[in-house]
Amino acid sequence: MTQPDEFVSTEGYRERFNSIIGSLYIKKQLNIILDILKHVSAKKILEIGAGHGQVCNSLFNLGFEIECVVSTEDCKKFINPEIKTYVNPILKYIPEREYDCIIALKTLGHTDDPNRFVRNICGHSKYVIVDYPSSFSFARFYKLGYHLKRIFEKNLREFFPQSPKEIELLFRINNYKKVSSSGLFTLPILFYRLINSPSLIEEIERKLKFIPFKSPVIECYSSI
Repeated sequence: MTQPDEFVSTEGYRERFNSIIGSLYIKKQLNIILDILKHVSAKKILEIGAGHGQVCNSLFNLGFEIECVVSTEDCKKFINPEIKTYVNPILKYIPEREYDCIIALKTLGHTDDPNRFVRNICGHSKYVIVDYPSSFSFARFYKLGYHLKRIFEKNLREFFPQSPKEIELLFRINNYKKVSSSGLFTLPILFYRLINSPSLIEEIERKLKFIPFKSPVIECYSSI
């Protein structure tokens, strides 16, 4: 069974972010996560499915105590070798340690069993940070433009838009409550790839900030 982190640990996937919109995506993603970690005073972090290296390497460089879990040995190649990394199927294994916060990005929207995934990442930390494509956004209609997007985004992978209410319920069942929610973009990323201007993209997002339909969503949950 292919795990959600195997695709993001490839050179092809990394190429998706070697662009203006890709760099902006990573910047906005990291800023949201840093704001959350500062707010909850989390220093000891475990990132699950960290093979893309977008977060763990930055947090390590900023002085956080961070460890990672990936599903295969090959998924470690973009992670700083100084970071302790466990190799096990990410849906089945969590190191028997306690953390201030668990981060799981680019996984929840790519698993066919979100219930099991949420269940397995809960109970090991006070806080959990996840992201997912929200069905309460343009992501809801991604299948309509999937083949068009493949023309412009060769390394696109399919995903499963998630209902924010259903995700919140899954965490509630596992005794976690939502404490924050932030969306990255209002309009589809493909549209921004065509614009290819960070200043114009930021201006559009500022003008649309009152619209709640954003995706992907980054949320933080706290144990009850």
